[in-house]
Amino acid sequence: MIFITIDITRAIGLELKYPDLKLICLYQSPIIDSLREKGVDVFCIEEQIKKDVKPSSASILSLKEVKEWIESQESNPGILVFKPTAKIEAIIRHNGWKLFNSPAELNRLYEDKISFNEICSQLDIKTPRSIIKQLIAISWKDIHSLGGRTILQLRRGHAGETSFLITSEADLKKIKSELSDNHLVKLSEFITGDTLTVNCEIQDDGLHIGYLMKQIAGIPELNSSKLGTCGVVAQKEGKLPKEMKAGIQKLGKNMQKNGYKGIFGVDIIQTEKDEIFFIECNARFTATMSFHNQLEHRQSFAEASQIIIRNTENEGIIIDHSLKSGIYIIHDGVLKLVKESIHLSDLSSGEFLILIRPSKSSVSSGLEIAYIQALEPLVNYLNQLHEIIQILKNDVKIRIKSSYINPDNFWKNEFGGVNNLTDLLRKPIKNFKNINSRAISRNRQTQLLPNEPSFRLLNQEKDYYLVEKFDGTKGWIPKNLVTRVKNEENIKKMETAEFLKTWENAPYLWGGITKKGTDCSGFVQQFFLQTNGQIIPKHSQDQKKLGQNISQNDLQNSDLVFLQNKKGDSHIGIFYENMIWHACLKFKKVIAQTIQEIQNDYDITEMRRLIVD
Repeated sequence: MIFITIDITRAIGLELKYPDLKLICLYQSPIIDSLREKGVDVFCIEEQIKKDVKPSSASILSLKEVKEWIESQESNPGILVFKPTAKIEAIIRHNGWKLFNSPAELNRLYEDKISFNEICSQLDIKTPRSIIKQLIAISWKDIHSLGGRTILQLRRGHAGETSFLITSEADLKKIKSELSDNHLVKLSEFITGDTLTVNCEIQDDGLHIGYLMKQIAGIPELNSSKLGTCGVVAQKEGKLPKEMKAGIQKLGKNMQKNGYKGIFGVDIIQTEKDEIFFIECNARFTATMSFHNQLEHRQSFAEASQIIIRNTENEGIIIDHSLKSGIYIIHDGVLKLVKESIHLSDLSSGEFLILIRPSKSSVSSGLEIAYIQALEPLVNYLNQLHEIIQILKNDVKIRIKSSYINPDNFWKNEFGGVNNLTDLLRKPIKNFKNINSRAISRNRQTQLLPNEPSFRLLNQEKDYYLVEKFDGTKGWIPKNLVTRVKNEENIKKMETAEFLKTWENAPYLWGGITKKGTDCSGFVQQFFLQTNGQIIPKHSQDQKKLGQNISQNDLQNSDLVFLQNKKGDSHIGIFYENMIWHACLKFKKVIAQTIQEIQNDYDITEMRRLIVD
């Protein structure tokens, strides 16, 4: 079996369970050397290919060098990934390999918080009382009906990043201001109790239930989300309550019936009165499996804990330190290395294991910098835990990645223009000249036009300027495409009928704003700019905050119509002479449809009127 991972730390312990295991990882780490010493074959992208690769399993599997290495190792390769996706499945099928993970559609079915809630209801598994609605429809009355203290969750998320505690109307208002109105969300009553995690595995001989682990949360130094997990405490002899075990068995039987096979995790709340509420299913290789596998191998322990040090900045960071992964103690207020190691099996009482990303590593927001593991429940010794965290954080210096520029350092009164239609990108791309148009399209924020008002030059990074368009959109553009100019406004107005006539049948292009290619929000932005000289934001979620809400019976020319397709994707059009004009992905162009026609593909979610100066 070949396990694909971004960070080699996630693979530790697998070699104890699967003797023939081979690993492919993205980032270099001394941990790789430790695994090789134990006879594990490891192919490291940074080490052996030395080129930039997007941090995803699909990107790793797409590499020609990885394909060659896999097929040199096994004649009929079996691949295991952290989380299956449709793209990974397509790569596996194309190469004639075998994927050990269950289908991606099953991962989505059980991991989606809304569909999981529905499955539990069908199986008579107890969950917190909840309301499922679009975010725009959630009111304080809904929250009050669930006790006034609720958890609002999006369908998917990582480590609590899409779960929000709501205790007041101000909390709800803040969330609504930050998220799209069209999100389908789950609003649940707040249950007080311990959050427990159980790793399970469905094999040919049935369901196997692992250790009971209590989640650690609410440590702000470790997770910026109030509801985000910070670690777990495992109990070797922790007995599962009868109701909990029965619920896991019902869920496991349902998953097996649907064709699921392999590892999954379940999150459960247990109240002081021993009531059991199922809240989440991670239908994949779980984040605690490395820790779990090592405990299974060790066997002799009563309680053990794992704490996760995450990047709590809003941006990616670069870490800088001189620490080694190994066994430590605290001596005279400093970390003292007892032994270089990567395994819990080398731990003794009073010691703790630190597994840390190498110095100079790039760590995205919310992802792991280091793990602390101990053969005791560190959470019971909060003073010691905080001391370890503080010492560790003092030893690990961080700096914001260079692609982020602090607003305090923005240039003043520097302006630029372009001579040709130019893409404004979300981030700088190192090999801009060599990437395909689809890759550029995915990174396109919007576009810049020669006849637009000048854009501000905010700062620079190597071959790119960070710029701000007249509508407030920020992004990156290659320096060689920019001409320094004075701040000018040269918007030319035209009649509405003329604009629509000239834009009809313009091709659909993600992020586009011209008659040669436009998306729905770009078409709307250009409509108001060219007919009224009115500057509005580029993106539909920002456009939705403008003007005033109106009813369908009150629609007038130039009103905005907000739509949602059957997949839940947002869309926008303009009402004019009893027709809705919109740049439609389905028809791949700008078209005009009646309200009745457009409702074959979309639901109307809202209508708004901009106040024209």
